[in-house]
Amino acid sequence: MSEILSSVKVKECSKSLSLTSVQQADSLLLSSLLSSGRAGSLVSERLVAHFGSFAMVISTSATELYRFGGLTKSEVFAIKAVHAAALRLIRSEVDNRCIITDRQSLVNYVTALYSRDVIEIFRVLFLNSCNRLLADEIVARGTVNHVSPYPREILKRAIELGATALILIHNHPSGDPTPSIEDVDSTALIIKLANALKIHVHDHIVISQSGMQSFRELGLLPCSS
Repeated sequence: MSEILSSVKVKECSKSLSLTSVQQADSLLLSSLLSSGRAGSLVSERLVAHFGSFAMVISTSATELYRFGGLTKSEVFAIKAVHAAALRLIRSEVDNRCIITDRQSLVNYVTALYSRDVIEIFRVLFLNSCNRLLADEIVARGTVNHVSPYPREILKRAIELGATALILIHNHPSGDPTPSIEDVDSTALIIKLANALKIHVHDHIVISQSGMQSFRELGLLPCSS
């Protein structure tokens, strides 16, 4: 009975859907990961209409996908497997490359990492002397509008990895990537400690759904070693 009601619900919801041509293409691609037949197509349409795009659907957490309804465990697993594969592909574009000179690959990578996080997460890209990626690590998790990284822990980890340069990254779930006063102050402290260790901070990037801001481009980055 529950399966019948669920099917009826899907059909009712699909009547009011109005997808753009791009979303229709996204829905078709997504339906290839779901059960065959009309039901799978309807669910894919609802998912794209709700989350906005194929990219946003696959980057949604498994918990949220289950909560949305209409998906089996195997379908959720398939969606998240595609997301994991996409992240690995994007990561391969920054591995063994000079991140500083390949800005677009860095932007693509960072954007994929933070696509649907609902709390502020601070991460650091640790680089070697050739500005190639040694490690990408989350160093702090915060709330919906605040995160407090620990500068000494960041520099301690840099020493452990043998990093000579850093790129700081965190997100603003609010949608506004404008750096806050707290962002500026914490960045200045990290750079002060990094300078003492001859570790260069290339940039601090703030990302949101509406775009990203670079401390370096905004002229907010204090002098770094």
